[in-house]
Formats: sequence, C-alpha cells, structure tokens
Amino acid sequence: MKEAIFKYTLAFLAFVATSGLEAKSLGEMPDSSLAKAVHKEVALQRQIAFELAPVKNKNDAEFHALQSDSSFNLLSERSKAVFLNSLVFNDSGLVSFNYSVLENELTPTQAYKLLQLFGKQHVVHVLTNARIETTLDYLLLENKGFPNSSPSMGVNGFSGGVIGIGGEDHKGYKCVSRANCQETATYICMSSC
Repeated sequence: MKEAIFKYTLAFLAFVATSGLEAKSLGEMPDSSLAKAVHKEVALQRQIAFELAPVKNKNDAEFHALQSDSSFNLLSERSKAVFLNSLVFNDSGLVSFNYSVLENELTPTQAYKLLQLFGKQHVVHVLTNARIETTLDYLLLENKGFPNSSPSMGVNGFSGGVIGIGGEDHKGYKCVSRANCQETATYICMSSC
C-alpha cells in the first residue's frame, strides 16, 4: 500500500513537472478545490513520513549512524560526522542540517534514502549540486512541492524560501531557535523550525 501511494504520488508529480503546469499556479488559486486537495494530500504524506521515521532526535540519529545497514553509511566517515554534528532538532523532529555533505557525496536518490530516516525526504530537491545518475535522481530534484495558497513572508521577513506545504523551507538558513532561521550557507531551515 505504501509503495502504491509513493508510486501514485511520484507519477502525479512527474506529470505536473512534464506537463508545463507550474505548481505556483495551483498555489495562486486559493479557492481551487484541486489546490486544496493537493495541499492536504502532501501535508498528510509529510505527516505520515514523519510518524514512520525512526529518527526523531539526536540520540536516534547517533544510534542509526552506528548500524551497519544504515543509510548513514552512504557517507564517508568524515562526512557522516559533519552531517551528524549539523543536525538541529525540535519537537517536530529534524528542522535544519548542513546539506552540502549530501550534495558532495550522494545522488538525490541516496540522499532521499538518508533523509527518509528523519521523515524529511521532501527537501531532497534543495540538493541542486548533487550528481545525477538516474531518471529518479532527476525527478527527485524536480519535485519542489506545491506553494502555500497565500503569500508568506517566511521567517525573519525572508521571502525567498523554497515554498512547500505548511510553510517555507529556507535554503541558506539554519534553525537557531523556534521559528528563527539565521542566514548560514550550506544549511536548510525547514518550515517546522
């Protein structure tokens, strides 16, 4: 069932990406039942991903990084340490991390598998400098989510974030405290900060 939902969602997003229909146009139609349905479905998928994710805090991350079959092992030992050290959590789970180590060593598909441990695979599209080896890598980078149905200034008045369901994810910013993103190159501050 989970695989069928994933395939359906991936097929829908591939259709939208290739059809010339811009996600922004859906978000600009606040009365559109299609836009509302898409927003609701994506928010539900993100909540499910978080609930099923085994890593919810720093201790969970450190535990999983030690497991021999972990997606953390896709990273070199040095990059694994840098990535682990960069993780910022709150009660919503992972809210910020240094994405450059993922871009430098992983394909988007590999990064998706790692971020899936946190239920945050939806931000894989920010890894714009990751090497692309497969069609799936390309699709993952093209999947930018759908914008909010109303304009948002984001956190600290910043309005240039990567817009997604539930708020803006800010590439180039780090979550430093609840609802407070600070400009920091190579980090992403997620809307759940």
